Amino acid sequence: MKKYVFVLLAMLVAQVFAANIQVAEGKDYEVLSIPVPALKVPKGKVHVIEFFSYNCIHCKAVEPLLKQKLATDKKIVLDTIQIVYDEKYSSAFAKIHATIKLLKLEKLESAVFTAAMAQKDFNNMDQLKQFLVQNGLNQKQVDSFIDTYNSFTVNGKVNEYKQLTTRYNITQSPVFIVADQYLIKPAQPERLVQVTQALVNKIANSKSKK
Repeated sequence: MKKYVFVLLAMLVAQVFAANIQVAEGKDYEVLSIPVPALKVPKGKVHVIEFFSYNCIHCKAVEPLLKQKLATDKKIVLDTIQIVYDEKYSSAFAKIHATIKLLKLEKLESAVFTAAMAQKDFNNMDQLKQFLVQNGLNQKQVDSFIDTYNSFTVNGKVNEYKQLTTRYNITQSPVFIVADQYLIKPAQPERLVQVTQALVNKIANSKSKK
């Protein structure tokens, strides 16, 4: 019975996201008014950036939809960026996010959201190591994670995230940027992803006609 309900819900979600929704400038999105360099992406692809924070409840709600819909769309080149507002908490979140991406440990993402909501101090190495062990990493993996977390590479990514947070004037989260042209206005998680997908489809269709 549970399996049947899960399949039914999955079908309903798919139908909702398959709908050809109408989006409007000013209501659902705005055109970026700040000059940002467009990222070169392969032909037929659309660049999407998500600015998020691990201690943002709305970002946590968006995460499974992002993985289910946007991350699996072959038209999309997806970047996820932990916003950096300060040198303590958001920088620690940024270091974790960069480390997860470098080590391809995306399975930890949901657990990091949960721990951040519980106000775990990821600046505390003992707490960070404990978190990693509790979420299935062995000692070798923990050591590798900590080494990477403290590396120049990760510190460089944190500086990059900070610069992008400032460049795109990000003051809230989650925020989606599509093709370095459109900023999706805050909305319910489902609508946020729907609008992003609609703009991606619009841009991809216009590219295919050129």
